[in-house]
Amino acid sequence: DRCVARAAPAVPQPIRARSPLWPPWPPRRHLQRLQRARAARARAEQAGDGRARDAWPELADDRGLWSAVTIVHGALAVLSLGLYRPWMKTETRRVLWSHVRADDEPLEYLGTGAQLFRGLMAALIVLGGVAALAWIAAAALGLMSLGPIAGALEDWQVALDSPAAAAAPLLAAMAAPALIAMALIAPLMPLAAFRGRRYRLTRTRWKGVRFGMDGGGWGLMGLGLVWTPLVIASAGLLWPVWRWRREARMTRAMRWGDEPFAFQGGPLPLLLHWLPAWSFFAGLAAVIALPGLREATGLSDLPRLVARLGPLSLIAIVLLVLMSATLLLANYRAAEVRLTTRARRLGGAWAECDFSVWHLVDSYMAVSRKNLWPGILVWLLIAAVAAIPMIGAVGAELENPEAGGILEGLGGALDDRLFGGFHSWRAQGLVLMALAIDYFLSAGVTLW
Repeated sequence: DRCVARAAPAVPQPIRARSPLWPPWPPRRHLQRLQRARAARARAEQAGDGRARDAWPELADDRGLWSAVTIVHGALAVLSLGLYRPWMKTETRRVLWSHVRADDEPLEYLGTGAQLFRGLMAALIVLGGVAALAWIAAAALGLMSLGPIAGALEDWQVALDSPAAAAAPLLAAMAAPALIAMALIAPLMPLAAFRGRRYRLTRTRWKGVRFGMDGGGWGLMGLGLVWTPLVIASAGLLWPVWRWRREARMTRAMRWGDEPFAFQGGPLPLLLHWLPAWSFFAGLAAVIALPGLREATGLSDLPRLVARLGPLSLIAIVLLVLMSATLLLANYRAAEVRLTTRARRLGGAWAECDFSVWHLVDSYMAVSRKNLWPGILVWLLIAAVAAIPMIGAVGAELENPEAGGILEGLGGALDDRLFGGFHSWRAQGLVLMALAIDYFLSAGVTLW
């Protein structure tokens, strides 16, 4: 709601007569009357102001309807263990789109839950295949060994004299598949972003005309393969340049009806907004990586630093660093929204945006005041309620530890993984009850 669209004054366009074959006589008098009316309207608009006409978007904040949609469809999503979520998102978008008006015309959302569900299933299949390939590649390259993982999960023993050295093989074996999976998924992220925006645009209609997006996103994927090594080689300095190129490629593929979007300008202003955040994180990385800087800042001997400054001062310094990093990233993000919004063109119209970091700070502060402390209290109450059957499970296990469990025939290893050492069927049933209580109450509060 901080953006305004600006349209150039209307210019009268000549009206071409229809084919002389149909209708059998050319409606010359009607065409001339229309031409005069349009020319008079254009002259009146230009003489009345002479400036671009503002069209502020409006949001009808119907909290009652949104709450009803959230409660009903969110409850179905919780009860279905998340399978109903595509239909919940579709209904939420439909209501939200219909409450947004631009130039006194509401938006319309035309998507369906079944379409989102098919997309979700396809994404899960792709992610599952990537995860399997990552595990196979890590095992083939010798980067992963099941021995350390099995030993750590079965024995739960770590050498007390050197816990870091004992945990290193386990961490390396677990990190290798994750890193390979990230390397395989990274080229697909631009493609996913392109197709996600294309889906939302093709299901959005305004003034009776649908938006659209040309292409399949493969060109954007290729652009990502070119820019990702450059961003890594520059230690993240060229990140805003890649973001600008990415947005320019996506915007120029967008259209409203037959009218294509345009994207003007260069990435230099965005790069200048990125420099403060990049310098801050580069300085932190240099302090962590270089021993000389650690010695100069006194971070090489943390116990002595804590004794000298005190724990409260150290906590204050850590919070100050986190707040500075958050504000710098928020400042860049606000600049990215502001500059990319101004760069878009649609025919003779363009957009202006005064969105800033303080709008983000104000929003987060408002959310924190209203939801942070009540949320902490509610989570504590949920933990207390879920702890009641867990206490009962401990009592049942102590009374009859030799009784058979619910999954006794499937092996003790799986039994221990699922129930954490509870072996009697009563104890395991109470553990399942605690998990169900925690899931449904947590999902309900998260939904709220």
